[in-house]
Amino acid sequence: MKKVSLLLACAALLFASCAKEQVPEPAESAETIAVSFTAALSSGAATKASSDNDGTGIHADRCKLQVWWNGKVFYEATAEVSGLKAKFENIILIKDQTYDFLFWADNRDGAYYNTEDLTKVKMAGTYIGGNDKRDAFYAALADKTVTETFSQNVLLYRPFAQLNVIATDIPALRAQFTDYGHFISSVPEEVSLAVTVPTVFNVKTGAVSEPKKVTYTAPVYASPYKTGAGARNTLSMDYFLAPAEEGNVVEVGFSAKNETSGINSIDYTFSNVPLRRNYRTNILGSLLTVEGTVNVEIKPAWIDEINHNPAGQQ
Repeated sequence: MKKVSLLLACAALLFASCAKEQVPEPAESAETIAVSFTAALSSGAATKASSDNDGTGIHADRCKLQVWWNGKVFYEATAEVSGLKAKFENIILIKDQTYDFLFWADNRDGAYYNTEDLTKVKMAGTYIGGNDKRDAFYAALADKTVTETFSQNVLLYRPFAQLNVIATDIPALRAQFTDYGHFISSVPEEVSLAVTVPTVFNVKTGAVSEPKKVTYTAPVYASPYKTGAGARNTLSMDYFLAPAEEGNVVEVGFSAKNETSGINSIDYTFSNVPLRRNYRTNILGSLLTVEGTVNVEIKPAWIDEINHNPAGQQ
């Protein structure tokens, strides 16, 4: 596994935002300070040998900021991400107070996560893998006492491990079938995956919680029809919440099939699979085929004779 640094620089338009009313209004005599943030998301380079172009952060198009004071949301804003950048400017805060600044960047249209409370970001809806728009980023400046005006750059990282199941034997299948139609019918068109992973993330503390069994069935993640000798072919790609330092070890149930051509489900249970935040885990190997050898031998000795006498001739 290779570490992928994933920071995303948020700099561009400030969308709307007004202070929520969960906390009391400051006294009229309270001194206020204006602060600004530039949040940066690191895209990271794809490391899978087949270069599936996932994990670049290009689908994260909004960045949310929540400012917490005395255990409640004091201010909230959403900024557009453009060119992996977004900016929050002139946030008015009360001087000499201690705040938590929580950032979350994801895909606006996907509604993949419930981000109403950034201390309890939850998976939303039904999980379906093979979707790079599930990629998201976070950062936290916790317990920061504001004494003067400041501007600060913030780096956002993924809360996920990326899990890939990669079949290395597809190029061999392609080489064996000269007819492309036969080749297509020999590879999976659908995969299923089952794994127990956390489903809730605390942006402030970085803690994950509420593990649940996630199962789904979907088309193969990317086109597996690559013929390069060293090509690896990704069948499934997932983003799962994972602990940061120690990571997590899981069991992954996986199957692949092609109902159109009548290939029955090819089933695996992968044990002791490590998932660690901001790391890729690749399960790879000859998952679809087994090698066999047929020995052909021609013996020159005759077994017997057949005598044929047409029309009773002597």
